[in-house]
Amino acid sequence: MAVARLRFGCSKTETESYHKSADALPLNQPMMLWFVAHVTATAGQVHDPRIDLVRADMNGLPPVTLINAGTDSLRDGGALLEPALRHAGVSVDRKVKKRSRR
Repeated sequence: MAVARLRFGCSKTETESYHKSADALPLNQPMMLWFVAHVTATAGQVHDPRIDLVRADMNGLPPVTLINAGTDSLRDGGALLEPALRHAGVSVDRKVKKRSRR
């Protein structure tokens, strides 16, 4: 089994979860846009499969667990990544964690 911590799985930033979590802390839409702008040299690089994993060749990967928070700006990216992994024959377990009450 391999373990990787990914901040995002696709380059789409106009998703429902981005809009609903636009002001969420610690990770919100403006922070993600800042991050993407600083890890890419050109606008076209956001479609590079090393950034936009939905476009990557994922054949042969070990089983993957995707975990998103319910108020996660990246939640919809996880939802897009799940079927892409399954299409590549990768076993996927996806969990969306609800906000805990204290």
